[in-house]
Amino acid sequence: MKAALFTDSYLPNTDGVVSSILAYKRGLEAAGHGWVVFAPDAPGYTEAKGDRVYRYKAFRFPPYPDYRAAIYPYSIPASIARKEKLSLVHSKAMATMAIASYKFARRAKIPCMASVETMLPNGMHYLSSNPHVQVAGKKLIWSYLHWLYSHFDLITAPSEHTKGVLRQNGIESVALH
Repeated sequence: MKAALFTDSYLPNTDGVVSSILAYKRGLEAAGHGWVVFAPDAPGYTEAKGDRVYRYKAFRFPPYPDYRAAIYPYSIPASIARKEKLSLVHSKAMATMAIASYKFARRAKIPCMASVETMLPNGMHYLSSNPHVQVAGKKLIWSYLHWLYSHFDLITAPSEHTKGVLRQNGIESVALH
């Protein structure tokens, strides 16, 4: 098996999502599987020898300075799946690369899954200190996540607690990872 790992955050960042992806890659390799990463660009960063990373033009996201949001990565051709011999798309993203992942999987006619890496609604305080804006923002984010995850064949969560929170907010088909 060879997996396409889609992410909104990747090296040289060192956040929790990147740590999770690196651990996942090690697990795939240990089991004899391959991987390819699809991520936002990282100006000045050089990939490690042997890494297969497709980068997409991105811009800085002011509330989280190390984060770069990919700009319109939605037309990744299905031919990349054939070229790379991909059999699974795994999204560890929640923004533009998440949308790109399921669109790519559908074009390539391969299964796609998403892993919840960040409880995005809980981050509203980074965008506004106004409690009314935070409540409205959380509702909006849950609506977005419900819509986003409805496009995947499987959703995984890191814990029973997260699985329960997702289910309480209308996101089903959740397995533990």
